[in-house]
Amino acid sequence: MFRKNHNQVLLSVLLILALLFFSVPTGSAYANQEPDAEYIPEAYRLVVQLTEGTDPAAVAGQSGAELLRTGPFNYCVLQFKHIEDRSAVLQQVLVQPGVLSAEWSTTYQVGDLLQGENIGDPEYKEQWGLHRIRAPHAWVAGATGKGVIVAVVDTGVDLDHPDLMDDSRRLYNLVQGYNAITQSAEPGAEQDDHGHGTAVAGVIAALANDLGIVGVAPEAMIMPIKAMDKNGKGEDSIIADGIVWAVDHGARIINLSIGAESQTQVLDDAILYAASKGCLLVGASGNAADYKADRRMGSITSGHGVAYPGAHPEVLAVAATDENDRITDF
Repeated sequence: MFRKNHNQVLLSVLLILALLFFSVPTGSAYANQEPDAEYIPEAYRLVVQLTEGTDPAAVAGQSGAELLRTGPFNYCVLQFKHIEDRSAVLQQVLVQPGVLSAEWSTTYQVGDLLQGENIGDPEYKEQWGLHRIRAPHAWVAGATGKGVIVAVVDTGVDLDHPDLMDDSRRLYNLVQGYNAITQSAEPGAEQDDHGHGTAVAGVIAALANDLGIVGVAPEAMIMPIKAMDKNGKGEDSIIADGIVWAVDHGARIINLSIGAESQTQVLDDAILYAASKGCLLVGASGNAADYKADRRMGSITSGHGVAYPGAHPEVLAVAATDENDRITDF
C-alpha cells in the first residue's frame, strides 16, 4: 500500500500541468563492458571517467583494483578491497594515461517512510493534497498525464500493485523498467524490495480505479528504475546509469526522490544528458535534512539549502508541506 506521507504535496506540482506535450529525441550515451568483480558493501569504490578507447580493465589492473561496472559517458567504477591512504590512491589513478577524472563514490538515500500508516481507504476526499493543488481542475482541462512516461529512479516498484496494475479492469500504468544495480532489463528485475519507490509511483500515477488512492497524473505511465537497494541507498554511478537508460528508452520526466549533501561529476553528466534530450528532472528538496520544523511553535530553522540532486540547476526541486501548509520534517 502507499504511505501517507507520500500523499502530501511532495511531487504534486510536477505532474499536474504537466509537462505533457513534449517529445524526447533519441540517441544513447551508453557504453558497457562486463565487470569482473562482485559488489562488496564495505569496499571502497572510485568512479573514473576515461577517454574514448581506454581499457577500463587495464586501468583497474594498474590501480590494484577490480573493475566493478562500466556505464555511460565512458565511466567505470573501480573497487578496492583495502585502502590505507585514499588520497594517494586517487592521485595514482588520476595520473594514469586515459583517465579524465576520478572521485570517490557518493551514496544517496531515499526519504524516510512513516511505518504502519498505510493508505487503504478508497475515499478520494481524504486525499487533501490533491484538492489543495486543485488536481481535479487540471484533470478536467485534460492534464491527466496521458502519453507521458515518468521514470521513477528509486528502489523499484511493486510490479503487482493493484493501483498500478489492475488486471480486473485491464488498467495498467507500468512500462518496462530497468535494474541499474544489476544492469538488467529482464522482466521483474525492477521489483521493489524496500517500498519507497512504490509509494512515489503511487503519488504520481496511481490508477483511478476505486482502489487505494488516485495519483496526481492517473493516466501517466511509470517506468520503474531500480537504483536504490533494499535499505534505500544507492551510489551515484548506479543512479546515473538508471537516468541514462530511462532517457534512452523514452522517459519524458525523471523523478529523483533521493538526496545527499555532495555533488558528483557522474551524476551531473547524467542530469545534463537528460536535460539535453528535453527531459524534465524533478528532485526532492530534502527539507528533512536542511530544515527543522518546530511543530509546537510553527517555525522553521533554515539549514544548508536544497539537497543534491535537487539543487542542480537542471532539476526542479519540490518540497513537502503538511495539511497546515507548513514545511514538513521529512
